[in-house]
Amino acid sequence: MIKSPITLFYQAYVDLFSRSLHYEYRESGITVQCLMPLYVATRMQRFSKTLSNPSVHIPTAEKYASHAVRTLGYNTRTTGYWAHTIQVYLLHYLYVYVVHTVHALHPVL
Repeated sequence: MIKSPITLFYQAYVDLFSRSLHYEYRESGITVQCLMPLYVATRMQRFSKTLSNPSVHIPTAEKYASHAVRTLGYNTRTTGYWAHTIQVYLLHYLYVYVVHTVHALHPVL
């Protein structure tokens, strides 16, 4: 399931705003943490049988919340769930691989 461009825009805005708040208030002892989850099995996902059924990669809201709370104070940006972190890293390295491969084949691009 691909997220819509407007959803990605709002996620990027919240991430940037959270980082800005963190840098502005960190000297006051205030930590701002941005949670950037992937899919979580909630009632909002009822339109999709795959997304509404919990699995290792799609936790329930309760499971996600319990994992996310454990990350408080460790990072300023986190997915909040271990399986989401693995997926993000794999997607990042896939993206880097594809970009380098395309660049090697077509250096002018």
